[in-house]
Amino acid sequence: WHEVELTSPRRDSSLGLHLMLALPAPTEMEAQLCVPLVKEFIQTVVLPHELAASFAVHNPHEQNIEEAMVWLERMGQAPKAPTGFHLSRRNRHAHVLISPRRVGADGIEPRRYAALDPTQVSHGPETRGVALGGIDWPELWMRHQSDFFARHGLGLRVRPWAAFSDYHR
Repeated sequence: WHEVELTSPRRDSSLGLHLMLALPAPTEMEAQLCVPLVKEFIQTVVLPHELAASFAVHNPHEQNIEEAMVWLERMGQAPKAPTGFHLSRRNRHAHVLISPRRVGADGIEPRRYAALDPTQVSHGPETRGVALGGIDWPELWMRHQSDFFARHGLGLRVRPWAAFSDYHR
């Protein structure tokens, strides 16, 4: 990651893409399957693009729901229901960092690689709400998990995500 920073001399350079992936709760899937699930996702989606990636898997947080609500209110958001907060207290999750530049035999390329950028939505007056391309990471992760669960004979299915992001510190 130090090398990635060195090839990103601009102050406003993108130093990587950070994904936070929801994993099944400890009661739903054994811990030893979490790392292969995330690793396989990186190997199939990220590495073919010659990008570097690193990840960490976390157990559920012991977070107080009231503290999380106060944090959201300070950020100017008003969630309609606190149900999403129960997910981080119940589910494991993974953080994945993906380099913004390809890594090859000659080192890290100086130009940013944008093929894996997330889907952007237009906010212009005539095109408001129109997807401008990019990767739909939640959909890709959902399909990968479903395939993984089926191959490993797990009776799990992925539920749609909450209407707002889950709290994470």
